[in-house]
Amino acid sequence: MSDFVTEDNVQKVVGGLGGFDRPSPYDRKRKSIVQDKIDEIALNIFNKYDKDKSGYLDKSETLKMLDDILINQGRPKTTISQFNRFFADYDKNGDGVISRKEVTAFVKKFLGVPEDDKIEQLVQKIF
Repeated sequence: MSDFVTEDNVQKVVGGLGGFDRPSPYDRKRKSIVQDKIDEIALNIFNKYDKDKSGYLDKSETLKMLDDILINQGRPKTTISQFNRFFADYDKNGDGVISRKEVTAFVKKFLGVPEDDKIEQLVQKIF
């Protein structure tokens, strides 16, 4: 009997408890597909609202994006207070603009942990 703990020994002990299994290649592929969809949505949103093609969303472009999203959800346009809170939350580096990476962070939070069909529904709703 070996004194070393091996993955096989751990698997035998924990058996079907779950949580210790490595993700299957299918799970990794599915997560990759979902991440690719999120990245695609974020890029489409970013490109739609980056009117001056500066590579960033300034405050007026960001406000237009938020208003459009809220209107698509049947809600009123954003208030100054909501906008300022949003901008403070997503302008992570404080440079006064929203980068593509920051838009991606917003899309991830907006979607939560999305199912593939929820991603497709959102794409159809926004575009």
